[in-house]
Amino acid sequence: MVVVVHADVAQDDAGHEKQCLRSGSGCQVDGAHSLGRGHGGTGAVGDPDRTRRLTPRATPCPPAGAHQELNVLTLYPAVDIKDGRAVRLTQGRADAETVYDEDPVAAAGAFADAGSAWLHVVDLDAAFTGEPRNRHLIERIITATGCQVQASGGVRTLDDVKASLDYGAARVVIGTMALNEPAFVERVLDAVGPRIAVGLDARGQVLQARGWTEEAGDLFDALRIFTAMGVPRFVYTDVAKDGMLEGPNVEMLAKVADATTAQVTASGGVSSLEDLEVLQRCHERVDGVIVGKALYSGAFTIRDALAAVAGGRA
Repeated sequence: MVVVVHADVAQDDAGHEKQCLRSGSGCQVDGAHSLGRGHGGTGAVGDPDRTRRLTPRATPCPPAGAHQELNVLTLYPAVDIKDGRAVRLTQGRADAETVYDEDPVAAAGAFADAGSAWLHVVDLDAAFTGEPRNRHLIERIITATGCQVQASGGVRTLDDVKASLDYGAARVVIGTMALNEPAFVERVLDAVGPRIAVGLDARGQVLQARGWTEEAGDLFDALRIFTAMGVPRFVYTDVAKDGMLEGPNVEMLAKVADATTAQVTASGGVSSLEDLEVLQRCHERVDGVIVGKALYSGAFTIRDALAAVAGGRA
């Protein structure tokens, strides 16, 4: 059962206000969902290093609509793996699947051969079932391509995160587990540092979890909570746009970037090279974009996309 994320404020025994979570039964200050306590003796209250790390960087949020400079974007071609094949889903629905390559390693290799330095690789089976069935394929992709891989899908435990990093992932995206147990993100940050991102998939402001099958709270509450923890990056997906080739939700993306001091990777809706230029002008903290169906359907080539976002730099 997914815990609905809400921001709340309670007081500890000393009377200090503390931000924490509630799941319909009141605010838990000392329980598993409190963001103000350490875990296992790591990062406990009173630890000055931990306190400094939990303090967001003092970067002012510019107003929406004021972001006109052209940013360099990191391009992340998407390789979504389901039943051992490279697929794309429409709006995240398991019943709306298109198989683009029987061999996801070959699909990833084509992106690498065209010059991509990063890949966004998702284990959809793990996302839907919690079982990492395609980990061996992700490891093969890393070995075969030499690309930096942002791995996502079905991350439920610290061991899952460590396993992904051990087999060579450059970054691990935590989705459902972050929404279900925000304190888990603190433990991961303590254990592995900034090599993680939190995935925030939303319909409007309503977060979606477990392969987008369950509602999980408010997008902006989550941004406040995880930014305060020191999460270095968010991967924001507009679920309604994903796989639709209708253009990204730039207005909401700018609001997301305004609400955090972390970097933001955009996902969902890119359909043209013009969309990439729009994203380059969206916000100074939007510095990456995940592209899937537009590449697989031939809307543009990976080489053209790389040239569009950064003159060939992925």
